[in-house]
Amino acid sequence: MTFLAPFPAIIAACICVPALLALYLLKLRRRPVRVGSVLFWPKASEDTQANVPLRMIRPSLLLLLHLLALAGLLFAFARPAISGDAADSQRIVLLIDNSASMSAIDAAGQPTRLERAKLRAKQLARESRTITGSRAVAVASFALSPEARSGFTNAGSIANAAIDAIEPTDQPGDLSAALAMIETLASTNAENDATQEPPTIILLSDGSFAATENALAARSSVRFERIGPAETASLDNVGITAFAVRRDATNLQTIRIFARLQSLQPGLDVPLTLAHDGNVIERRAVRIGTAESTSPAEYELSLDLTDLPAGVMTLAIDRDDALTSDNLASAVLPPATAPRIIVVREATPTSQGPRNATFLLTDVLEELRPQSLRVLTPAALAQDATDASFASSVDLLVFDSISPSKLGNIAASPQNIPTLSFGSPPSLPSLTVSAPSPVREASIFWNREHPLMRGVTLDALTVAKARDVTIADNAATTTRFEAIARSDNRPLIALSQVGNTEHILVTFDLIDSNWPLQAGFPIFVANAADYLTRSTQRINAAAFSTAQLASVMLARTTGVTIAGPIDITPPTLTQQQPGTISLGHIPRAGIYIVKGAGPTSDRAVAINLINPLESSLASPQQVQVDGKPIETITTGSGQREIWHWFVLAAFALLAVEWMVYAARVRA
Repeated sequence: MTFLAPFPAIIAACICVPALLALYLLKLRRRPVRVGSVLFWPKASEDTQANVPLRMIRPSLLLLLHLLALAGLLFAFARPAISGDAADSQRIVLLIDNSASMSAIDAAGQPTRLERAKLRAKQLARESRTITGSRAVAVASFALSPEARSGFTNAGSIANAAIDAIEPTDQPGDLSAALAMIETLASTNAENDATQEPPTIILLSDGSFAATENALAARSSVRFERIGPAETASLDNVGITAFAVRRDATNLQTIRIFARLQSLQPGLDVPLTLAHDGNVIERRAVRIGTAESTSPAEYELSLDLTDLPAGVMTLAIDRDDALTSDNLASAVLPPATAPRIIVVREATPTSQGPRNATFLLTDVLEELRPQSLRVLTPAALAQDATDASFASSVDLLVFDSISPSKLGNIAASPQNIPTLSFGSPPSLPSLTVSAPSPVREASIFWNREHPLMRGVTLDALTVAKARDVTIADNAATTTRFEAIARSDNRPLIALSQVGNTEHILVTFDLIDSNWPLQAGFPIFVANAADYLTRSTQRINAAAFSTAQLASVMLARTTGVTIAGPIDITPPTLTQQQPGTISLGHIPRAGIYIVKGAGPTSDRAVAINLINPLESSLASPQQVQVDGKPIETITTGSGQREIWHWFVLAAFALLAVEWMVYAARVRA
């Protein structure tokens, strides 16, 4: 036992103990009383002698009880403390980790780590209330993002309800964000009340997260209480840490599957099941590492399949282990369809011969292996555009050097079809296109980080004439314009977005430049076609991790419901046109069915854990906070004040003293 404030107690003892003795030694105030016998005189003489100063004090039970009661109050004033679980601060934040690894079961028959952390948090909250009545407790949780569950309160029911409301997630843990949130709350409270001391943060976690750097100011102190086995404990867990499904770019009927498995017990035989829309395609057992391998051991799986329609591909580990959320990984396989492209160019009279620059464009597009490639004149396009099914039959329109006089004939073409234009662009809202004018020799500047310019250089590009494209000041908020390459104070390559549809504008005719003869030209065309038709979405199966922003393509803006391991409310849609909608970070892994997303069928969204650190179920002895290691504490460590015990003992002694005095008076 230690005393947190010994000197004030010593000063109080120097004042109170002599005062008590002085009061005891005071002479008795006597009054004349007639007595019936002289037998009372010896007793009165003894009482008088007991109160004479500088004489030995006669033994007295009442004086002893008074001294013991005073000693109890003085000890309480010294703030005695013993080893315990209470924090030094009068405010405590119980920070509970509910990341994926906290759902692990370390031994058969045990609750999950999260359930143990919640029980421990309730115990700490209860002890804080019994230790002092003024200590406030706040509850917070964190996984990928933190969440304040309750403010500082002395009410046990509020703290327990906040702890019970914490649900498990399949997300990785981010301690830095949680500490930043608590520090912000503590700083706000300190500004409102300068007398408030910084809170003590009690971290209830297994420590399975990345090191935290520069996350905490010097105000709050952090205590780490590990919820998990010893660092050297052997755990049984096999998890899927990588999963990818894609169609071969040259043969869309071929599906390539890649997966990486991680096992905490090397040399383990693991049964796997691969399914398509719930139908088992293949079963096999793989051995992950050898008995001599280091832990965790890894195994990479590659499979090639053919002739599978669109659907949900799922790889499952068919065994029970410590963590179940990493035993499944899914991806939504797209249909085997290549983009459908229409090239719009004016008919070239036979007498003029082929325009080599424009026909090079067609050759490049053919090398992309589209599902269909049609070449139409503006008049033919205008006629086809009158068909109601036209918009659903084409994925990309390419305008090749269409003269401005012909643009009116294609004004009726749907604006929700992405376009790539060389020369004059199609009619787009809020854009003003000037007539072509000579381009002075000047340096060309382009955004090398944009996906359109990946692998493309324009250093040797020479342009004779180009148009100037500007966006109106009063353009609608749904219209966006971005210059990708510029020269002579005008854009050479630009990206415009109207609603959810994007358009790429090359402001010069190909025959007015040397670009078709350069190696970067076919690369740019391929990048543009991939960007506008989202070819990666046609090849790669869609899947999101619990740490990624999930999205879905919605064909309508109302009547959408999302059902899965947890129910998700889709965000309120502000645009009137269909498009890709972000669903945010989904905390639980699994398959989510989006009903009402398309006109013909529902959509599936695959959410996976895919996190090697969470699957490792690490339970380190210390964690890094603000670049400093914090060792785990054991239950019962720390300083716990027990002054209230001494106060209760003092009142109990005073009660005994009163009973002794009353008994003597009655005698």
